[in-house]
Amino acid sequence: MIFVLNKLGRPRPLQAMVALYRRYVVKRLRAVWAAPIVGLLLASGAQAQQLTWTEMGGPAVDIGVGSVYGTLWVTDAGGNIYNWTGAKWAKKAQVPGGASRVTVGPQGSARVVTMTGAVYGYGGNNNWNIDPGNMTDVGMGAYGNPVGVNPTGIYRLYGNGVGWTPMPQAPGVAVRVSLDPKGNPWIINSTGAIYLLTGSTWVQKPAAAKDVAACHNGDVYIIGLDSLPYKWNGSAWDKKSDTALLNIACDSQGNVYATTTSQVILTSASIAMPAPVAADKAAADKIAADKIVADKVAADKAAADIAAAAAVKATAEKAAADKAATDKVIADKVAAEKAAAAKAAFEKAAADKAATDAANVENMAKVAAARVAAEKAAADKAIADKAAADKAAADKAAADKAAADKAAADKAAADKAAADKAAADKTAADKAAADKAAADKAVADKAAADKVVADKVVADKAAADKVVADKAAADQAAADKIARMTAAEKLAAAKVVAAQAKVEKKAADTDVKDVKKTTTAEAKADGVVTAQEKAAAAEKVAAAKAIADRETAEKKAADADVVVAKKAVDAEKAASVLVAAEAKAAKAAA
Repeated sequence: MIFVLNKLGRPRPLQAMVALYRRYVVKRLRAVWAAPIVGLLLASGAQAQQLTWTEMGGPAVDIGVGSVYGTLWVTDAGGNIYNWTGAKWAKKAQVPGGASRVTVGPQGSARVVTMTGAVYGYGGNNNWNIDPGNMTDVGMGAYGNPVGVNPTGIYRLYGNGVGWTPMPQAPGVAVRVSLDPKGNPWIINSTGAIYLLTGSTWVQKPAAAKDVAACHNGDVYIIGLDSLPYKWNGSAWDKKSDTALLNIACDSQGNVYATTTSQVILTSASIAMPAPVAADKAAADKIAADKIVADKVAADKAAADIAAAAAVKATAEKAAADKAATDKVIADKVAAEKAAAAKAAFEKAAADKAATDAANVENMAKVAAARVAAEKAAADKAIADKAAADKAAADKAAADKAAADKAAADKAAADKAAADKAAADKTAADKAAADKAAADKAVADKAAADKVVADKVVADKAAADKVVADKAAADQAAADKIARMTAAEKLAAAKVVAAQAKVEKKAADTDVKDVKKTTTAEAKADGVVTAQEKAAAAEKVAAAKAIADRETAEKKAADADVVVAKKAVDAEKAASVLVAAEAKAAKAAA
């Protein structure tokens, strides 16, 4: 038994692998061709009223229309965009990348899909506004939001920053989309299968197509795989024309618009044919000439195909006749030959057939193994590509997160620095306000204290002046009294006055020292000695010194009085002695 490796690298019997591959091929053929064959059979079974076309110029590849033909838009192979004005084609501003597909809403609001998949909406005044995301095709209905398709799924576009929102996914990969009057999408996938979204369920329609147009009045048209237009009758597709088309659209009146495979613009509406989109007559002539050439090439090809088919049929008939004759000769020869020769020939033929079958099986096994290897390599590459893409996406996500984290950290640091600075500024402001309040209070307290001191100095000075005045009066009284005293009484009084002056001077010196100490203590307590405070202190010291000086002078005067009194006493004593001596002398003389 011969073994081969399957996709997983495991050995399988050759015969089982051949049978498996044969079933796979049959399944793929059925999936690809069953729908088109059914569609063609349905379409060919009914011949409805045919469309009558009017040419509207060209060249153009895609076409879209709103409610009426006045909102007709086309794109050409160069990515240019044109709008029908009612009399001619007006070229619009080109979008980046060039327009590939175009669709139009009921009010004439156009959207285009570029060759790179970007989506732009017409904003008026020859301006285009880009929509988010990339799409393969976009459809706009009479009501509701646009629907777009791309290889990842089917989406509906919402405003207010919502963007493209996923819809229920249809089988396969959608490549064309058109919306009916209720906003329900008709799609065509990459295999040509046709689906309509009913509620949340995709319902497959018969046949297969290249393009679809859901009209605003409820009609639906497709371009079949044979490039011919068909209209949905509710259960099947009716062929509407024998003209080969490229893309198709329709308005709310049931008028059909299309571009042909030779890029001519057609309509079934009753309108006058405008001038072509071409810039001048030479370009228009070239378009007409190209159409003639294309038509001739198509006719020549059709004739050649008919001739080739006839030749193939004649060759096949001749080959069949030759084979029949040869078979008859062989049969006659075999019948005429001997049984042994016939048996040998039969055995040889059987052996040859067995060898051929074995070779065929071996070849099929090689083909299957090669296909399996190719599919495995493709799968491995797809897995590797996806892993690389996933890694790139993960790396980008990590980088984005790191950048976002750094930005957040930087912002947090900046916010903290700002908060710290605000707190520091507030603390400094609060401290400055508190310091100012304390300084203002200290100044006020000092002013009050200075006033108290000044008032005390004035009071002390008045008291001192009164003391001096009283002392002067007392001294005068004492002097008057002394004048009436005897010498002995004056001496005694002088001693008393001297003693009293000494006591008062000592008290005055003590007061001066106390004033100095008080002034110094107040200055230290305040912490700062101002010029005003120094002046007040000087006044205090001066007043105390004046009192002390006056008392010193009074003491000196008292001392002088004592000396005078002593001298008076001595004089009296001398006079007494002299009187006694004179008396004694007189007595002696007598």
